[in-house]
Amino acid sequence: MVDAEHGRRADEGSGPGHLQQHHQVVRTRHALVPPVPRVAVPRRRGLLCRIAQHLGVLARSGRERSGGTCPVGHAHRHRRRSLARCPAPNDTTERRSAPMKVAWIGLGNMGGPMAGNLVAAGYTVTGYDPSEQAQRSAAEHGVSVATVLAEAVAGADVVFTMLPNGRLVSSVLLDADGVLDHLPAGALVVDSSTIDIATARELHEAVTGRGFRFLDAPVSGGVFGAAAGTLTFMVGGTGENLEAARPLIEVLAGRVFHAGGPGAGQSAKLANNMMLAINTAGLAEGATLADRLGLDPAVFYQIAEVSSGSSWALKNWYPSPGVVETAAVNHDFNGGFAVSLMRKDVGLALEAGAGAGLDLPYASRALADLDRLIEAGWSGKDTASMVKLVDGTLPDPGSTADATAD
Repeated sequence: MVDAEHGRRADEGSGPGHLQQHHQVVRTRHALVPPVPRVAVPRRRGLLCRIAQHLGVLARSGRERSGGTCPVGHAHRHRRRSLARCPAPNDTTERRSAPMKVAWIGLGNMGGPMAGNLVAAGYTVTGYDPSEQAQRSAAEHGVSVATVLAEAVAGADVVFTMLPNGRLVSSVLLDADGVLDHLPAGALVVDSSTIDIATARELHEAVTGRGFRFLDAPVSGGVFGAAAGTLTFMVGGTGENLEAARPLIEVLAGRVFHAGGPGAGQSAKLANNMMLAINTAGLAEGATLADRLGLDPAVFYQIAEVSSGSSWALKNWYPSPGVVETAAVNHDFNGGFAVSLMRKDVGLALEAGAGAGLDLPYASRALADLDRLIEAGWSGKDTASMVKLVDGTLPDPGSTADATAD
């Protein structure tokens, strides 16, 4: 083992001869290398680190070359050629004097893991969902589960909703004895459901008209992104409200985009999911064609992944068993992004397109394929099951009971 301070192995002798030789080397080294002026501190370290060096806190000069620990106790490593500073202990990045109290309505496949991530980040989260299974799962992630809606939102600073459709979001928020009837004045409501654009805009007007704040903030990334905290947030509303919610959203997100004003988040989400449905249909045809032409699925996947046919759907949902670990095909298409939900999103996108005077033939074809899957009893299966429409393995309608249908 080499002694980092003296440049010798720990098992080398330490007698007088050795020390004399070592001191001679040190004197020679110092004679050859002129001392660096104290003001010549590399920019890659933060202000506290530079002060610490001037005060003599850096006991070993080699640390700054090898990326050692910060002299004021921070665990990160200094990065070469980076302007990132070493944060002060009282920065807002390391503490929150008064953590926001959060209510979460809708603890399903997406909402449950997202609420759990906020708990793991140190926030107090009270959730509500009528499903007992969702309640148990959320409780396992540290979420305090309320038995009634009023209990969940009492005293909350921010309320997130993650629900299946716009009608339900409006009912939960605006109906008598709903969220707004029990929420403190000025609280912020963040709807991360995927709903129609018109309802999102109506909710902005209705919620703010009653003295609260509102953001439409749908997400992309699926159940894996929800669990990993790497979702993409598409936010519609004021920049001021987004900044108020940002500390919470950034726990859940890999990226956050301010798409624009009221309804802009939903507009971005519907266009994105329409593209995903079309991409998935193309993936189903391409993967099946490659298989029928005798190509090894794993080899073709590797080719397509780095070629012009690549897509998010290919990288995450490739529909041949054993090729992509996260793909639902490995689990008989259970879990993931349900056909019924994709059908809802594509339908909303087509409605928005009609309102904008657009004909969207590829989206219309994808919608028809999703309807065929639903008719076959596959509404609760993952959207990548579209491959069964291509390879001819879809069961006849009525032959498969759909236990997970809505």
